[in-house]
Amino acid sequence: MVEADVAARRSVRSVPCRHCHSPAFSPCTSNGKPLTKSPAHPVRVDDAFAAMAASAT
Repeated sequence: MVEADVAARRSVRSVPCRHCHSPAFSPCTSNGKPLTKSPAHPVRVDDAFAAMAASAT
């Protein structure tokens, strides 16, 4: 289970965040501090899934 969580976070962080402007492979932030209640902003998760879908085709 832990390995799957690490892989999911890594894939989400493989794209930059359009919300907080964190670069790829850096954590999302709010007020300059890393998020604590979720691994990334929803828009970043959506972008990561779109990137994975595009690379699968």
